[in-house]
Amino acid sequence: MDQNTAVAFSKYKTRLSSLSEFERLKLMDYMGKNQPIVMTYLMAATESLKSQTARKTLFDLGLALLMTVSENQSNIIEYTALDGHNKKNIRIFESVLKADDDHFIESSISIVHEFAHSELLLEIIESLTEWTRAESQFKKNYYTMMLIYLKTIIDCFAETEE
Repeated sequence: MDQNTAVAFSKYKTRLSSLSEFERLKLMDYMGKNQPIVMTYLMAATESLKSQTARKTLFDLGLALLMTVSENQSNIIEYTALDGHNKKNIRIFESVLKADDDHFIESSISIVHEFAHSELLLEIIESLTEWTRAESQFKKNYYTMMLIYLKTIIDCFAETEE
């Protein structure tokens, strides 16, 4: 995954917004067949959020991310890898939850620069930041949890590249 991956993610995100409901369902079915564990994880993560707009945002970003990373991947992600990366990311991003409300986005950006695939993660942060500006009932916890879920997916696919 490199800078081109971030560009591809942005294109898929835009493409998703123009799909009909039927096309979205077909895409979800396709992704569910190709990456059943990751798709189940994404659906469960989405259900863990109480805000309907947070759910839609996470699902759309997750689907765009899945389309992006599975483009050049044929390996099916296993549950143990997903669970391990999720636990690690929760520990990493605890500091974002502790940051004050005016600085949590900056805190997440500083953490992201420490990892491989920072271009893709920064594109995700930009998308989440756009959502935070539009969402009047925004909660820092939603932002952080969505970032954890999406970074977990990236980590699983990055691990299969090695």
